[in-house]
Amino acid sequence: PHPVFDYDNPDEKNIFFQNAEKIYTESEKMRVLLCNSDCQRRLNIALKNEEKLPVIIEQELLQFYAGEEISLRCHLYLGLGNSTEKEIKWLKNFSVVKDNENERAMIEDGIVSEVIKESQLRIVNATFEDSGVYTCSTIENRAQKRSLNVNVKILQRCKAGFTSSNGECVDVDECKNGNICGENQICINTVGSWQCCLPGFELAEDSITCVDINECVDILSWFMPRYSILVDNCRALLNYRVSNDFTKCEECPPGQGPSEDFRVCKPCHELVGHRNSTSHQFCQKCPAGQWPGEAYTEGKPCN
Repeated sequence: PHPVFDYDNPDEKNIFFQNAEKIYTESEKMRVLLCNSDCQRRLNIALKNEEKLPVIIEQELLQFYAGEEISLRCHLYLGLGNSTEKEIKWLKNFSVVKDNENERAMIEDGIVSEVIKESQLRIVNATFEDSGVYTCSTIENRAQKRSLNVNVKILQRCKAGFTSSNGECVDVDECKNGNICGENQICINTVGSWQCCLPGFELAEDSITCVDINECVDILSWFMPRYSILVDNCRALLNYRVSNDFTKCEECPPGQGPSEDFRVCKPCHELVGHRNSTSHQFCQKCPAGQWPGEAYTEGKPCN
């Protein structure tokens, strides 16, 4: 953003102001110049240092995996013609970080782009204890000036097929990526991996082999528990059977009762051990050790 010149050198000072006047008077005729990455970097630091605050050129939240290297850079704009090296200190959770602390933290200072002091903090083999709030600071007119906070979070390193989420390793559903299997194949997600099977097949217990699906067995395994519950409900009701569509209980006509499997209604004399009720409206089962005798339909007591 600023050229470098010696303000005490009359020749350099004159050249600077001549160029500045030329830029001002001919600005309307000039084309916009592309600012390369180094130019953008210097401009970004200068804009953030209007209050002469140190700046950490990173995002507000940084995430690293355990075992990786943490690298943070603090920049301090020294100003045009100001070559005084000011001291930059690093703080973690507002405590000073010392060079070679725990034999893992390293701090390297230097002058970059001629008007910027850079301090780089490197922490090798990051651990969960390295998580925290990092800032850098300097002293200006006997007052401490500190950068904005940067939160560093250390994540657990996950195995292949897993990803870190809220500090835990969770399975990656590779099948969501699409086109992961061949044509006419179905993607089946597994824990930590995936498998491709043809339609009508499913993954075996080994999570590798595709085996044929017995659709008939699957239908019965779905249907039978529901059918058993429906039979129990119809049994609890007096003189009811399961409907033909297997959705509800239906009352048998007068003089009939449900069969043993509750699928149909039958006359009382066709039901083993049953007699017609006194009202002739339903069938009654004789108590254990008794038999309806020959008068099935007359509503007489069991013998």
